[in-house]
Amino acid sequence: MPDQDIEQRLFTVEEANAYIPLLERQLAEMRELRERMEGLRELVEPVLARAHLNSGSRAAADFAAALHRFQAMSERVAEEGIVLRDVATGLLDFPAWRDGRVVCLCWLSGEPAVEHWHEMDAGFAGRQKLGDLDEDAFGAAKSAADEV
Repeated sequence: MPDQDIEQRLFTVEEANAYIPLLERQLAEMRELRERMEGLRELVEPVLARAHLNSGSRAAADFAAALHRFQAMSERVAEEGIVLRDVATGLLDFPAWRDGRVVCLCWLSGEPAVEHWHEMDAGFAGRQKLGDLDEDAFGAAKSAADEV
């Protein structure tokens, strides 16, 4: 059973959409950092294997800096209550309240707005279009969550 003392942030569609411009920029930077780390991996692995013999290298320092920045950005997204599923595709979930339960508003980088949702255990394969659903169906997140 989940810990009832942990407060989970719940988003409305409007609140989730407000994050999209920032998230697009952050995801682009995170992808660049990941590519940089991948490019440095071949240079860093031998250095790390001999790390006890020397003080490192420029490649190792660059790798560490990129890793630190990547982790900090990931943590910042998580601290906002957003679930980062996949950096490469830019798949994110925003927990939301709908019909008396927590679900996920689902967004994929490149989409103009949050247009899908899914049950907590359904994942990407269970995405459903918001379509004709009244966005207000997700709008009572804070007050409804407080009632639980």
